[in-house]
Amino acid sequence: MKKTFLFGALGLAFMGQLQAQIIFQDNFSTYNAAALNGQGTWTNNSSSAGLGACAGAICSGAAVANRTMSYTDYASTTKAVTIQSDADSCGTFFPAVQNSGDLYFSFLINLSATPGTTSSNDIIRVSSANNFNTTFRVFFKTASTGSYYIGVTKGSSGNPAVFSPNGYNMNQDHLVVIKYSQGTGTSDDAVSVFVDPVLASAEPTTPAFVNFTGADQAGSIDRIVVRQNASNLPTGFFSCLKIARTWNDLNTLSNQIFESKTVQLARYDLVQGQLTFDSTQLISQAEVTIYDLKGAKMVAKTIDIDGQTTMSIPAISAAGVYVLEVKQQGQPVLNQKLVVQ
Repeated sequence: MKKTFLFGALGLAFMGQLQAQIIFQDNFSTYNAAALNGQGTWTNNSSSAGLGACAGAICSGAAVANRTMSYTDYASTTKAVTIQSDADSCGTFFPAVQNSGDLYFSFLINLSATPGTTSSNDIIRVSSANNFNTTFRVFFKTASTGSYYIGVTKGSSGNPAVFSPNGYNMNQDHLVVIKYSQGTGTSDDAVSVFVDPVLASAEPTTPAFVNFTGADQAGSIDRIVVRQNASNLPTGFFSCLKIARTWNDLNTLSNQIFESKTVQLARYDLVQGQLTFDSTQLISQAEVTIYDLKGAKMVAKTIDIDGQTTMSIPAISAAGVYVLEVKQQGQPVLNQKLVVQ
């Protein structure tokens, strides 16, 4: 009865959040301070989710750097991706989102320089089904000394950009939230941008700016690229990427029931049967269990977790919400929601 009550309560809690789903997140904190290509799910391979190796006479690959970034009620990290010209364009897949509803993309950005007052090349690009079907792009350009504007386009490269009416300070961590709203027509999707919102509050009724212009190129949104194999790009850092279906899920606590300071779930892919943990101390004989919302046990394994530890589990391909429970000597050390799209 005790177990039934526990999962009855968890089930009710999560049933109310079925639409509140983190689709993908990465704060790069478990990566080496080295090339981004090949770490986690990131690649510069243009036959995959990337857009190619570095370009230019003098170029180097996009790198993960030791860099602390944070934003209240959102995320914090000790690693970030460097932003610079003439590097490579590393991208990653995420579970495809079909043509309905809203999709939120959020990240931390800290720029120390922008190339000028005219629009630079885009550095964030989200696409649908292939690398040539761009859903939206993100740009940065100089506003005045020490500040910059943020801009977005949707669809093909010929569509006009809309930039923020206000400038944002350089050398400061900013949270950018991009809400992509898919309509039923061919030119009615909207790209709404929020900058430095209060995540503990409800979604603001008015974004910083919106771009409606141009034909839509969505349908199966499934990849994001940090595009750097071009000149005329800003300089700075990018980190703490989240992709979600609701505003509330961007909040730090919305994706977890309980998480200790000893161990965290760095990333997971239930379809491929992989969990990666990051721990600050050895957790010997950790009992790792995954349940569905009815309380059925999907996975039960024991493993030693020490530092960054990746474990293989039986694949779970059925779409839905699951609960990860990690215990040591019967005491919970991690309890977190998992999602399969």
